[in-house]
Amino acid sequence: MTIQTFLTRVPLLLSYPTVILSSRLVVVLNDNDVPPDIGSFQVAILRYILRLFLIPIFTASSFVSIGYMLRSLHDKRYIFPIFLFTFIASCLTYLLGSVQTTAITLLSINLLFSKYYELNENKKNKLTLKELIFIYFPLYIVSSIVYCVRNNEKLQNFRDYSNRLICPTLTYTIIISLLYFSVPYIILPLIEQKKSQMESVNVDNISTNRKMVSFSLLLLQVSSFVLIYFSTLWITVFKVQFLIVFVFSGSLVVFYLTLQDLMNSNTVMNSNSQLIFKNLHVAWITKFTTFYTGIMSLLLNYLSFKTFTGRKTTDILTVLYIILSEGLLYWTTNNYQHKETHHSHLHDSNGKHSHSEGKHEDMHDIYKLSPHEHSHTPLGVFREMASNQETRSIFSFLLLNTTFMFVQLLYSFRSKSLGLLSDSLHMALDCTSLLLGLLAGILSKRPPSDKYPFGFEYLETITGFTNGILLLGIVAGIFIQAVGRIFNPIQIEGTNELIIVASLGLGVNIIGLFAFDHGGHSGHSGNDNMRGVFLHVLADTLGSVGVIISSVLIKFTHIHIFDPIASILIGVFILISAIPLINSTSRSILLKLDDKKHNNLKSALHKISTTPGISGYTSPRFWPNIPNASGHSHGHSHSHDHSHNHEDIDSNNYSHNHKHDYLTNSEKTEEKPITLVGYIHIQYVEGENSTIIKKRVEKIFETFQIKAWIQVESTASYCWCRASSYLSQVMNTQNLPSEKLS
Repeated sequence: MTIQTFLTRVPLLLSYPTVILSSRLVVVLNDNDVPPDIGSFQVAILRYILRLFLIPIFTASSFVSIGYMLRSLHDKRYIFPIFLFTFIASCLTYLLGSVQTTAITLLSINLLFSKYYELNENKKNKLTLKELIFIYFPLYIVSSIVYCVRNNEKLQNFRDYSNRLICPTLTYTIIISLLYFSVPYIILPLIEQKKSQMESVNVDNISTNRKMVSFSLLLLQVSSFVLIYFSTLWITVFKVQFLIVFVFSGSLVVFYLTLQDLMNSNTVMNSNSQLIFKNLHVAWITKFTTFYTGIMSLLLNYLSFKTFTGRKTTDILTVLYIILSEGLLYWTTNNYQHKETHHSHLHDSNGKHSHSEGKHEDMHDIYKLSPHEHSHTPLGVFREMASNQETRSIFSFLLLNTTFMFVQLLYSFRSKSLGLLSDSLHMALDCTSLLLGLLAGILSKRPPSDKYPFGFEYLETITGFTNGILLLGIVAGIFIQAVGRIFNPIQIEGTNELIIVASLGLGVNIIGLFAFDHGGHSGHSGNDNMRGVFLHVLADTLGSVGVIISSVLIKFTHIHIFDPIASILIGVFILISAIPLINSTSRSILLKLDDKKHNNLKSALHKISTTPGISGYTSPRFWPNIPNASGHSHGHSHSHDHSHNHEDIDSNNYSHNHKHDYLTNSEKTEEKPITLVGYIHIQYVEGENSTIIKKRVEKIFETFQIKAWIQVESTASYCWCRASSYLSQVMNTQNLPSEKLS
């Protein structure tokens, strides 16, 4: 596995279990706060309606609507199967818990997708009941044991055990039945419908249909949430957690973006210039994915409820459940050897695409590119971030950092920790900084145009300066909070949870540092933009280290002053790193020349002033050059030739030639890098050839590694750059008779 593939896959390890856990916490049930006028029967009925109907509908509709609007689920034929799958998964979070649901859904996703691609290749091996029982029966045994011993109640007889086994038995019976009947009644009809519609695709109706489907899905999502909200108003024992809804939606967006990024990273070109897409389950669910995601779900469960599963016995059984799911995945994939069905598109000169024979004939699979988003079309900014080799690693880290921000928000809301909430907002600021840096990095490579003749190269400098100022704001906030806690110490509780969250944050930031190294960026590079983003990541890394050290010291010494002391030390280090960045970017924004470049420019101008045929120069404006990161040289050429024939009041003939010549791009590649860019007006002696004068000046500037736009003009001509000539021109114009002016 390459570093880029690892960076792309890591956000899924956090976002997927966060989606499952947050969907379970949308509504909080406080059984101890039941009002006396409301019977327990009503509460129980409404609980089942919420948990097994309304919340699953909201979860499933959110899953398909967000995916469809993000164009991850672009084919509406797959909406119902995915809606049904997520509906069942949401019910499982209530029946089995979020950890077991995470493991069993990953196993089922791999099983369904493998069968889908096999049947799509006309392999008629359906899922047999014996195969399904062999896969899910071991999981059923572990779930049943967990279900029986997870509470502290003692089971007296066989009847008590049988009552406890009813729920897991019905649950796994429904799972096996749905998987068994999904092949003949869902997957096969989808394949047949897909093949029958291959010849009758109307591209003109795609946009209209997409809007209608998006509106319908959004309406279903909003309606289900409104029903949930009014249900909680009816019986006040239930409470909707709006922040958890935000965490759920945000994690779902990150999940889809990561999935798209992962599919893009598994897209290759074959020898015939055909675009090849790997299967979703091949790209996502690889070796140990189920195990790592299950362990991450277990940690998130601990952060939310301050316990893994409630008892040590169930903790061990839950870990066994995760390991067993990974082992069954190993068996079903034949030692992780997925049968990779590739999907190829061949594009002709007219932009149409066809499919290679003997391959998968679907136009576009579930999570693949939409019909209008192939590589031959202009890429959007976000898509360009994910596909550009220089920014892909950092974009993957942005998704990971955003996911962890939602995890921190989830835990801060559950634990009511103001410190973690502040740190979550700090991470939101870091995500904004990363996004600005990536946007500036992409836009700065855009070529100059008539509207933006100098391009967007200075965006990176402006973004670097902005990130430096944001770092100063962060340092100021750290100092203010630290000083306040020194004089008014705060008792820090839950150090174990803080250590876990800080350790996870440290791991995320270490991955971010590797992403910068893999992307070719570092804190000491000449790119102020990426340098500023790197300092943000470094500040987060130091913050996580400080929290871990201070939490450990507080845990064993019970001296709470270690927390503000660690914060002050971290703030000082960030300040020392941010000041050089602000100094460097501010000088670039002010177009300041260093001593070497200033002396170089003076030497060039002195040589120009002593060149034969040149009477002088005016308006020398030069600034440091920012090399284009793409390695291409962009420029403009303008040539203006103005001939004016003025006839004065004495009918004397007066001729005036005013010629403007601007520097054009050299056809040959410049060997020396350009250090300065600017423009200048050159005045030549009457009788000299303006073209020859221009060539002489160009040659001088090339010698000193300066790129200039040059305007060549006669000494006797009028130009705004010379005040005396301009005033003389104005005075002569004012002396003309009014009838001549008209």
